[in-house]
Amino acid sequence: MLLGRHIFKACLVVGVASISMTQVASAQEGLLDNFESITIRLGTYARDDASDGSKGNPFLDEDLAVVQPAIVFDYRLADDWLLTTDFAIDRVSSASVERFGSRGNQSGASGDVYIGLDFGLQWQSTPDRIWNYTFGYSGEYDYKSIGLGAGVSQDISGGQTQISLTVSGYFDQLDVIRATGLDDGSDNRSSFSLTAKAYHILNPQAHAEFGLSITTQSGFLSTPYNSVFFREPGAGEDEWTDWGLANAVAGDELLPDSRLRNSLFGRLRWSLKEDLAVELGGRIYSDDWGVQGLSLEPRLYLELGDAQVLRLRYRWYDQTAADYFSDLVFSDTAEFMTQDSDLGDWVSHTVGVGFESGDWHAALDYVTRSDDLNHLLFSVAKTWKF
Repeated sequence: MLLGRHIFKACLVVGVASISMTQVASAQEGLLDNFESITIRLGTYARDDASDGSKGNPFLDEDLAVVQPAIVFDYRLADDWLLTTDFAIDRVSSASVERFGSRGNQSGASGDVYIGLDFGLQWQSTPDRIWNYTFGYSGEYDYKSIGLGAGVSQDISGGQTQISLTVSGYFDQLDVIRATGLDDGSDNRSSFSLTAKAYHILNPQAHAEFGLSITTQSGFLSTPYNSVFFREPGAGEDEWTDWGLANAVAGDELLPDSRLRNSLFGRLRWSLKEDLAVELGGRIYSDDWGVQGLSLEPRLYLELGDAQVLRLRYRWYDQTAADYFSDLVFSDTAEFMTQDSDLGDWVSHTVGVGFESGDWHAALDYVTRSDDLNHLLFSVAKTWKF
């Protein structure tokens, strides 16, 4: 289950961190303000499909469940050095691909275990400058990944503005196990990202952040177990049977070996009064596969009492399909082709709630998509500071 692994990890912890209303007019916390702590977190992710092909990709069962326990540990090595470690184990259960009978099961269909370990170092070289270094390793039975990153953040204008620049890379090796169970050996992919951000205090009641991220990928970018389907030569009209589309022939997903992805993002947060703040975030995305996306996300933060904060959010996202996507059978063999639902044309709506009470954090998010491939995410965490 290589594709989406880093996305799953981000989704499972979405919203567990909040912010006190008294921090709205403050600059981002510096390294020396961080506490040594340990956090234990449990996250779950669920996506359901329908056996009649009415959700997502009609040719692929896309039921999926992920359970992720994780431990995050922050430790001060010295006055100007902070170490962060993040250890996570995912238990993945995904649907078998049986709709077309004899084609077999997809890679990881009967369940899978993913293990990830990330290290981060922060070094405050001057009162206004912090350097960040990251290293991570993750793997499961059919892939291994190494991640590296480095960045710097600089306070300017007397602490009113902070700018940062981060570079990161992932180097993956995967076993190409097809939907039929055929092992096509191993292959590689790499991803490199450059992200620039600026954070600025507009006035004592408002602050803003905006940035740009550019990612380039190369290597084997298809999903090994994804299939596409062709109509057999001379076949008549499309007709669905108990096993799917009559006269359909399965082939392997084929996608380019390079991809350039760009996103522009930003957010504004206002403190309306002592215990109430609102935020509006947005993101514009595009890549050279033809996918374009636009999201808007309003949030509300309400302080209920001492160290208790309620967060409500809504996110709207609209995406166009990749140039190589089709949700119908292909009439002939093209150079590139995919029926991956996440590369299709869809609109999603997310509603979520998060709650922080002292050292406890919890979040629940539900995502509805126009292709009916809906998602449910939940996470809970407990932090001990020392």
